[in-house]
Amino acid sequence: MDKIVNILIVDDSAMVRCILKEIFDADPALRVVGEAVNGRDGVEKTRDLRPDIITMDIQMPEMDGFEATEEIMANYPTPILIFSSAIDKTEQYTSFKAISLGALDNMAKPDITQAGFDEIAAAMRRKVKILARINVIRHIRGKFKHYKNGIHASSPATTETTVPVPSVLKELMGSPCRVIAVGASTGGPMALKKMLAAFPHDFPAGFVLVQHITAGFDGSFVEWLDTQIAMKVKLAKHNETVSSGVVYVAPCGYQLTVAGDNRIQLDKNAPLWGEFKPSVNTLFQSVARNLGSEAVGVILTGMGSDGAEGLKEMYQNGAFTIAQDESSSLIFGMPRAAIEMQAVRIVLALDQIPDIIFNRIKG
Repeated sequence: MDKIVNILIVDDSAMVRCILKEIFDADPALRVVGEAVNGRDGVEKTRDLRPDIITMDIQMPEMDGFEATEEIMANYPTPILIFSSAIDKTEQYTSFKAISLGALDNMAKPDITQAGFDEIAAAMRRKVKILARINVIRHIRGKFKHYKNGIHASSPATTETTVPVPSVLKELMGSPCRVIAVGASTGGPMALKKMLAAFPHDFPAGFVLVQHITAGFDGSFVEWLDTQIAMKVKLAKHNETVSSGVVYVAPCGYQLTVAGDNRIQLDKNAPLWGEFKPSVNTLFQSVARNLGSEAVGVILTGMGSDGAEGLKEMYQNGAFTIAQDESSSLIFGMPRAAIEMQAVRIVLALDQIPDIIFNRIKG
């Protein structure tokens, strides 16, 4: 029998704590070992109870979730799942700041009146089980320079080096590239921050990105990422042309494709790919068919296998395809699936990916 996952709930709302406890108690593999009414209480209960995972609210009296995350990750490193309001943009933005300090992921607070509540609850239980197994590192501001840009990873960050270009790839170097398509899921925000921060504002190609994210959080994610990197970050709009030096993020509830003339197409009525809309597979497949060898595909950290099939098609159509390696991935699911499908030309540590893309673009 698998080890029971011990959970600490940190939220100032008694109703939210009750809902979360009922959700977790429905699974015998999960056990709520404590409840905290604010961030300070959460820090103390983390010290005393040593839970396997913490669910953390953002806006709380005495100490908010942002401060509590910082203190917990500095003193009692523990996997943290942020729960923030889907209607409070300030709280959503702050949740990404908490991820910068070591929280693993964020989700919207569950609403018992919301359609599909049982599916939402099941997704929460699955996520808690997966995140609880991740080995987290200590985060202390100003004292972890060897983790460049505060990247959180399941193992120490790889030292940045110039990546030798395998001979099988040299024929692709310096050939035209119009779009760099990127897919990420759990662990993606921090991985994207680190990878994209390496590119200048005038980089001679555009990025199109699918990040699995809670519905309604896409705008806050774009605002946060835009403050972290030199390139412009924006939520993709239908029929706009991909421009150099811009990162286009797929909005929630739409499948995003890229046409042969570099125009972005958004389809709200397109079906889910698995459980995802937007889907990495949908993006990659369109880039494969419409841009062929004039594209780069990058699959980053995340649960599941979304992106593997589409990256395989990009590979077969001559695109330059890259997967993040296991040591630098928070969760190796999506890159592993692509590697096992033989969809990847090269596997790299996260901090090596920008260098190989520069080589690909500039020869």
